[in-house]
Amino acid sequence: MRTPYDGKVLIAEDNDDVGLMLQCMLKSEGIAADLVGNGEQALEAISKERPDVLVTDIFMPIKDGLDLIKEVRDQEAASGGHNLPIIAMSNAGQEKLSKALRAGAAYALDKINFLGVIEKIKQTLRERSVSPPLASAVSFT
Repeated sequence: MRTPYDGKVLIAEDNDDVGLMLQCMLKSEGIAADLVGNGEQALEAISKERPDVLVTDIFMPIKDGLDLIKEVRDQEAASGGHNLPIIAMSNAGQEKLSKALRAGAAYALDKINFLGVIEKIKQTLRERSVSPPLASAVSFT
């Protein structure tokens, strides 16, 4: 039986404590979540199994969240794929959160507001279960 939170979340977060806390909080809500440590690993994970929601920190090593968001959106545009809901998070202030929205994030939240991030993930999963997007093949290679 489907629940309002069916779907898979990918968390891209370089701070293990923050990533594991989000992952555990989602698990307690019955939501499956994978955790990666940077944008490059996130792109690799997306190419293997596209999540229903991507949650990304803005500042990460190797490939940061802004570059990750832009690359996901560029790949979707090139392939005609559907928009992956992206929730950006940072504790660097409103300017960086605004940049994430301009890059293509659906939502940008202060990362220390764990409950707000979890609620936005749940809302996004509920919305996707009501009207799921058309499936499309998107390559991130």
